Amino acid sequence: MPSLLFYYIISLVIFYLIGRSFFIIFKFDKNKVFDVRIENFYLVIGLIVASQILFLFNFFSGLSEFNLILSLIPFLIINSIRFSFPKFSSKSFLKILIIFIFFISFFDIGLSKDSYLYHLSSQNWLYSEKIVFGLSNLNPYLGYMSISEYSSAVLNEINLNLAHVFNLIFLITFFTTIIEFISSENFFYRNIAFSLGIFGVLDNFGFDGGRNGFIAIQEINKFDYSFSIISFLFVIFSLNHLLYKNRISNIELLTLSLFLIFAIQMRIIGVVLFILFLTILIKFKQFKSYSHFSFLLLLAWMIKNIINTSCIFYPIPQTCIKSSWLFINQAEYINRIVLDSFRDPENGINSLDNFYWIIEVFIPSNKNIIFNFFISVALLRVFFTIYSKIANTKKNKFKIIYFLSSLSFILFWIFFLPQYRFSSFFLMVALIIFNFDLMKTDFKINHFVNLSLTIVSLILVINLNDYKSFINDPSSELKIELPIVEYIEMPFYGVVPNSENSKGILCFQRTDCYSGKYNLILEEQNGYKFIKPIDTDYYSKLIN
Repeated sequence: MPSLLFYYIISLVIFYLIGRSFFIIFKFDKNKVFDVRIENFYLVIGLIVASQILFLFNFFSGLSEFNLILSLIPFLIINSIRFSFPKFSSKSFLKILIIFIFFISFFDIGLSKDSYLYHLSSQNWLYSEKIVFGLSNLNPYLGYMSISEYSSAVLNEINLNLAHVFNLIFLITFFTTIIEFISSENFFYRNIAFSLGIFGVLDNFGFDGGRNGFIAIQEINKFDYSFSIISFLFVIFSLNHLLYKNRISNIELLTLSLFLIFAIQMRIIGVVLFILFLTILIKFKQFKSYSHFSFLLLLAWMIKNIINTSCIFYPIPQTCIKSSWLFINQAEYINRIVLDSFRDPENGINSLDNFYWIIEVFIPSNKNIIFNFFISVALLRVFFTIYSKIANTKKNKFKIIYFLSSLSFILFWIFFLPQYRFSSFFLMVALIIFNFDLMKTDFKINHFVNLSLTIVSLILVINLNDYKSFINDPSSELKIELPIVEYIEMPFYGVVPNSENSKGILCFQRTDCYSGKYNLILEEQNGYKFIKPIDTDYYSKLIN
């Protein structure tokens, strides 16, 4: 534990300093962004910037060649230019406490199942090789490679547990932002903090344990809630500006664009946020802002996708282009498989052209979550009414619009990502929009009550087993050991897993491992590796 705690703190300090450098470089001398103290963004912006640096570096070399110490020197110099001792307050103490509370989550955390399927393999490729043409031909899941894999690849080389830092940075940012909201003069923020506090507490009480769509801690290499957090914050900051501001600064627009780009780099579904971003540009007439240079990162990401998969956005077949490494019909097949696995994971491709899966699979699996969500929505309105001593809020002609907008988020989740782990962004936004008339009312919410709800919801986010493990042995050495896997050589290139603990499909030690029943060849051109299919009609036969 002592060594992991040390690396945990050092990792956060590094990301903090990188994030602070970002705002210094762009000569931002105000103490707030989006009416929130600027320090609140250092960690998450530091992670975003560091991830982009590693991502771009991988175009030219494996991450094992990345000199971390040398790369930190410029950031240390930049920080020294505007060095000042931080001013500690009760709020600062609370934020530091949040950091240490989340460290407890290391005590009962493990690798996700998908880590063995493709995350560890992705990270091994990134660490050992520069970008590979046709990487998805080896394993279709490698085509999904998220931006999270780049920082995780470096963190994992120190300790497999340390990749958990990626998710913790978003959780820390989420709760420290709520702390900022609670003490804000902006009643819109205070109401959101109150709503999330109630929502987070109710997440632990109700049908089937009370799950209602609030965020949670996931296993290592699962980043669904991290995506939900950054997307949710993007929406809240955007709405605040659209409702209450007459202008948006370049640094705020740049921060929003980085949130948007990072969300897309985590999950392609993040493109839905473009609608809100475009609305911001139109209202504030910011089409010529210098902040738009950040979208070069999105262009680079699309180039990366083409190199790895021959598709601009994988596995959307309409975005695929013909190339020497294109695996014909792979994207179309995987697109069907993935959507069906979300809708009906037990019975193969049978849910794409009908809605039986909603009645037979989705509702039985998620009915308690939906009940809990709507109970939470109703109780939230009750709490606001009781607390404000108002019999009823003013009639609002937009309530039907709020309801329909909220419903659209819920339906989007149901039809396109119908699993609970994807629900938080959609349900938290739906919660806020459904109660939008309350969010825009200046209630005098007691600071202590608001803060208490947030602290309780924070404590309840961490699994009970984490607390038990920490109390039983707070100094235990936290380390994940990978099982040993045996392999069989393929005729042309690669190996397939053969041992019992690999289940014939789990590749997590050798980069050249795959489980598909087809042959591949490896070629090298100008120092870059190309993985090409020999059996080019493999997926065409599966589709037909």
